[in-house]
Amino acid sequence: LGDGEHFFHSIFTDEHRVKGVEIEPLLKLTDVAERPLGPLLALWSVSTVAERVDGVLGSLILGAMSLNIYGVEDDEQFERIIGFVRSVRHYFTVIDAGNDGLATPSLIPEIDPETGLLQPSALQLPSGCALIVDERRLKTGKLDAIATANINALVTICKEQRCPYRLPLGQEVAMPVDYPVLVVSREKSLLPCAWRVPMS
Repeated sequence: LGDGEHFFHSIFTDEHRVKGVEIEPLLKLTDVAERPLGPLLALWSVSTVAERVDGVLGSLILGAMSLNIYGVEDDEQFERIIGFVRSVRHYFTVIDAGNDGLATPSLIPEIDPETGLLQPSALQLPSGCALIVDERRLKTGKLDAIATANINALVTICKEQRCPYRLPLGQEVAMPVDYPVLVVSREKSLLPCAWRVPMS
């Protein structure tokens, strides 16, 4: 990455603004750790799906950014990160991606076969809502079918910015979403994040 601050500034306009947001105040908010975490967090804070370009090998998502902060050992560090997110994103939700949190309930939005109504789920979010995945309590071991499906759904969001919806006969359809993903973990995340950076 080199000089993280230079990299961060170089991708913006000469006025150093993005979506009407001043960059310098964002950099001052990112004091949760030294570079390159600060500039990457600031970049993540303004990421959004600007365009989807479909090709033979899949879709290219322009503007979206998934970030994994690893080496987060305690709740105090986690709360510092959440404090930053709260200051820069209007909406965010935290998903418990530990073994127990993944096991139940299903994160995947599902249509009730009896009523035909879409049932609420943790991944049914407004566009632009930040998705914070707390992976600190994930341990090695066997995962059940629900946990495996939940992980696959998070993988799809990270890679494609699409969320699977489950239809009454068991089929799944992936719908476009705009969820900036921030994964907080002890070790490097199993999710395919575009950037991985240690807490310190």
